[in-house]
Amino acid sequence: ETDMKECIQTIVQDQAIAIDFLKQILKPENIKLLTLDICVQLLPLLLEIIQQSNYEDYLLISIQTTHLLYKSFSSIIQTNLQVSP
Repeated sequence: ETDMKECIQTIVQDQAIAIDFLKQILKPENIKLLTLDICVQLLPLLLEIIQQSNYEDYLLISIQTTHLLYKSFSSIIQTNLQVSP
């Protein structure tokens, strides 16, 4: 997980590299590597790409990744929101 976090910190500087990384995340065999911490790190990057990119394929990959994160972590986030004061 630490390697993944370091990787994410590095890729935020180049959208093309970030997209290549996100494509790898979307592969079924790599989905199990996702954690809530990684989700939190990826969301700002995904938002930036969605807001700033002029490339349709970058937008598609970012939206697909956002959808994957939503499917994977929405129930955990909702439960924590309901439990917190």
